[in-house]
Amino acid sequence: MKRHCFRAGTAAAVAGLALLCAGCQLSADVIGKGLNIVRGGAAALKDFSWEEELEIGGTVAAQLTSEREIVKDEGAIRYVNLVALTVSNFNKRPEVQPRVLILRDDQPNAFACPGGYMFVTTGLVRLCRDESELAGVISHEVTHVALKHTLIRLKKDRKFAFAGTTIKELTPEQYKEAAVAFNGSIGASIKTIAMNNYGQEYEAEADRVGAECAAAAGYDGAGLARLIDRLPEKSGERGWKEFSKYPDGSTRAQKIMQNLTKIGAGGATNAERFRRELAAVLK
Repeated sequence: MKRHCFRAGTAAAVAGLALLCAGCQLSADVIGKGLNIVRGGAAALKDFSWEEELEIGGTVAAQLTSEREIVKDEGAIRYVNLVALTVSNFNKRPEVQPRVLILRDDQPNAFACPGGYMFVTTGLVRLCRDESELAGVISHEVTHVALKHTLIRLKKDRKFAFAGTTIKELTPEQYKEAAVAFNGSIGASIKTIAMNNYGQEYEAEADRVGAECAAAAGYDGAGLARLIDRLPEKSGERGWKEFSKYPDGSTRAQKIMQNLTKIGAGGATNAERFRRELAAVLK
């Protein structure tokens, strides 16, 4: 792995974590800005700007952190952020700088919000056997953000009332309706993100591109395939095991490996560093 990539961005990671840990205040501020997106004319056919993406992602992230316990070990948080920043250097949107938190949850899961706010659970970290597997998962989630999968779904599904109007044109009743519409869209985004409810097409794309970016960063790109292959079967809610098989009978892990043979496999696994840096989470 390129060591200069792993060292880069520590200040950005810490700054991003401070923003996320603002919690409720972030939620209140960003929701207010989000309503301005509705009032200010984010027309249904118009792409979200980077600023709007950050505002929507911040709102979703604040809601998620308000409902879950966050691991507060600074060393572990710094480490996962450095891994994230390393793989994110190879995605197609350099402005996406991940900010990762670890959630205390035994269920293996990882998800990312628009703008790069990301979460991995303690259950997923404990399922990983080395750094390349963690990097593969994070790279998969960075790909969802880089390719705007959540925003595409939100754009298709959103029911923003009065999009294209201005604040001066809204009556008090319309203002309330716009707020309800925005909150409903954010709720839909949270469900899509937390349940990994993207659909097989987007999951396959995140698997393929995520493994490629991890490999480009110097990791063993097969790490993502190994982890997915070990994920426990789930019943009920959607999660990382969803869409584990394709119509042709092949598994997600097999699809990843098939693609990696075209670009060449191999790379660092960094198992010892993984165990050392995440000792507080793995115990």
